[in-house]
Amino acid sequence: MPYPQNGWTWDEFRETAIRLTKKDGNRITQWGANLPGTWQRAILPLIHSYGGSVISDDGEKFVGYLNSDGTVKALEFYRDMYFKDKLAPSTVDAEAYQGVDLFQAGIAAMTITGRWPVMNYKQDPNLDFGVVQMPVGPAGPANTLCYAGFGIYSKTKHPDAAWDYLKYLTGEPGQTLMAEYAFTAVIPVAEKLGQANDEHLKPFLDDLQYVKEFPEKTSHLFGKSGGPAWGTVMEKMMLENGNIDIKAELDAAAAEAEKLLEQAKAEEQ
Repeated sequence: MPYPQNGWTWDEFRETAIRLTKKDGNRITQWGANLPGTWQRAILPLIHSYGGSVISDDGEKFVGYLNSDGTVKALEFYRDMYFKDKLAPSTVDAEAYQGVDLFQAGIAAMTITGRWPVMNYKQDPNLDFGVVQMPVGPAGPANTLCYAGFGIYSKTKHPDAAWDYLKYLTGEPGQTLMAEYAFTAVIPVAEKLGQANDEHLKPFLDDLQYVKEFPEKTSHLFGKSGGPAWGTVMEKMMLENGNIDIKAELDAAAAEAEKLLEQAKAEEQ
């Protein structure tokens, strides 16, 4: 099969993964893809590409967003890839591999993940791989990102040492090391390493223009409201082999998320 090309659709991803799933009788010997399970941040690109969302732009509402038509359709599609097509190992299936990188081990033919494992993949003499931008849904392309920041504890007993370390981490020496496994915001380091022209890194950079707002940035209380409510739905879906009414579950989750949000606000006062 040819490698996927930029602009491929989620339907094409699904069909490709089905074709790449190999069986020996009833036993699957190669999964077509390794999907991100209940990892919410990694599911957001699919939801956004279907025109869905999980929280209002002002961070105040979940009803009409977490249970929107786009979100429902995206998660039904996601559920069906796991339990109708059986193209990816479920949470229960994955437990048998005890944390092994299924893609690197040749157990899954494709994987959806971030930038971090690329360095290890490139150093593996037994792995020949390519990288392509995320599939496109009915509402267009979408992606997300994970990020980290550095700070100094306000009550540290060693502020000078902490400041020296922080300068090292965010300067060229520290960022050159970090950039092996994550993108750096220090432009001279990125230019020196030529990441924008690396065939295995460029697709990640090219997708930055399609990054959508993510809920933890929209509301600092998402982790106490929408996150747990939505997470319950995803965990239930995995544990019950997809045998849930996703629309009904998301309706309940959206209502619960708004209650949790009000509680979290009250606790802050």
